[in-house]
Amino acid sequence: MALEFIRQHSFEDLADAVMKTPMTEATFKGLDRRLVVEMFHRIKPGFGTGCLSRTGFEVEMKLAVDYKLVKRPITFEEFADTKFAGACP
Repeated sequence: MALEFIRQHSFEDLADAVMKTPMTEATFKGLDRRLVVEMFHRIKPGFGTGCLSRTGFEVEMKLAVDYKLVKRPITFEEFADTKFAGACP
């Protein structure tokens, strides 16, 4: 359902959703809405059909490093165990 929501909504709608939802607003607290919109603009193409996308992960990790959201990058293998969700082809 979440992937369908992401596919059907604009970058702005996604930013509003995560910035105003009690479960996620703390994660995005203090970030400028324009930055969150830009983050979705960059990562939305990496969302697939539910499989774990190496390309999508690499896009997100680059953003996390660029915006200094993480201390150091990690590899896809450190992040994901694809035996349950499956890796994208």
